[in-house]
Amino acid sequence: MDDEDRVEDVNDFDPDVVLNDRKPGIVTDYVNLSIGLLQSYGWYILFAILAIVYLHNKWSTARRKNSPKNNTAGIEYESDTALKRQEAMEAHRDKLQRELDVQAAVVAEQQRAKTEEKRKHLIDDWERHQQGQGYRSKTAGRVDEKPTTTGSTTKKSDKPSLRKDDYNPLTGESSSNSGESCSYRPGRRSGGGGGGGG
Repeated sequence: MDDEDRVEDVNDFDPDVVLNDRKPGIVTDYVNLSIGLLQSYGWYILFAILAIVYLHNKWSTARRKNSPKNNTAGIEYESDTALKRQEAMEAHRDKLQRELDVQAAVVAEQQRAKTEEKRKHLIDDWERHQQGQGYRSKTAGRVDEKPTTTGSTTKKSDKPSLRKDDYNPLTGESSSNSGESCSYRPGRRSGGGGGGGG
């Protein structure tokens, strides 16, 4: 019977009747939106997808390398090396601390010796003052760096002078100008070629 019903349905076909195949509106809207997005941002979407795939592959291989299944022996090795490294650092710190303590003791001894020497010097000064020789010796601590061999206090160098002896920049004159205050004067400062000030 089914074959007869089908034959009747085909025979009842009317070519003048137009079939309306209506698509649901929400599906059409989503299709149009997705096509519009691909047309506007297609390259950006493609590059974003490629970047996501690349990063996923990179992180998955790194995760596989660091997985606990592969590193059970490595963890024990790393803990042993970390412990040895920490002990070595503490030993080195102790060594540096001992060296620093020795240096501090030396500096403290030097400071104490300086203080004692200064105290003795002050006592000697006070004793000289009591004996009438003066309160402090002003020449005792000073050493002459340049002893004078001649009796003159002024010393002429063998180098030639770079300027004349009669030059004095405060007077505005020089002997070479013979009365003129300055032989060179710079040109007038002005702006551009035309208009507007200057």
